[in-house]
Amino acid sequence: MFLSKKLQKWVIQGVITQEQADKITELEQTNHTSLAWRAMFLIAGLFIGLGFILLVGANWDDIPSSIKLLGDFTIWAGVLYGVYWSVTQKKENIRELFLVLSFLMVGATIGLIGQIFNLSGGWQSFSMTWALLSIPFVLMSRMLSLNIVWLILLCVGVDWEPVLKWLLFREDHLVQLIFGTISLALIGYAGRKLYEETNKIIVLPKALSKLSLFAMYIVAILGGAALGLGIFMANVFVLVFLGIRMGLAFMQKDTLSFRNNTLLLELFIFFLFVSRFGDLFMTGIGFIFAGVLLLLLIYGLRKTSSRIKQFDWRKINEQ
Repeated sequence: MFLSKKLQKWVIQGVITQEQADKITELEQTNHTSLAWRAMFLIAGLFIGLGFILLVGANWDDIPSSIKLLGDFTIWAGVLYGVYWSVTQKKENIRELFLVLSFLMVGATIGLIGQIFNLSGGWQSFSMTWALLSIPFVLMSRMLSLNIVWLILLCVGVDWEPVLKWLLFREDHLVQLIFGTISLALIGYAGRKLYEETNKIIVLPKALSKLSLFAMYIVAILGGAALGLGIFMANVFVLVFLGIRMGLAFMQKDTLSFRNNTLLLELFIFFLFVSRFGDLFMTGIGFIFAGVLLLLLIYGLRKTSSRIKQFDWRKINEQ
């Protein structure tokens, strides 16, 4: 509904023609329908998997170990056949359902074998084994969320202690913050380039890029905010970081990223205000003074934001 109103407004203003508006509406409806179907298949797969877990769990003690293993591998064989059938029949949505089920079956089978034979290794070994054995299903999947979950699972299974010791060889926390942010940025860039170079055949590099960039923002902003309470240059680093991200978004003509980084910059400036002038709230006059300054800051930020939103991005894109 919101998009339809905007399209009609653009038609009236002469930005696009009615034919173009109809094509955009049709394309968006198709995309939303596809996403809705994929989401429904994903939910269905999770429900079926959880249903089996609850059903077996309720009668677990009464089932012999041989029957448990036989049942597990029988179900898994059926799921694998479902993957084969959906691939040969080119049923993409059904394929994603069976790939999710296969991914879950790997974890369930590892846990079952470990329980029956009293194997112990901890969550780290379990996560790593699950991640390694489920690689084929993840590589076949076009579902970004499944690839991200797999990457998180792999990160949980990796022993990061040697890396952390190497990373923390200096006691300068600001250097660690900068190094960590740059490292995550490079990993995100490499993932995006690999995704493009492989002609987008597999989604895993894209998932790596998304996850790395998300972690980069967490490290840079939250880490900078924490260090900024005692180290002034950490605040400067966060401001420079967000400024660079805004500049890159502007050069790449990415209006959404530009506005999101602008919002983060405004929020960080507000954080600086609260952290530096928080003591003013302890007195009545200081409370009023702080409130007035806060209103002025909000007014300035809103004006800046509105100015940015009024940029003629079409002329910038044409250049």
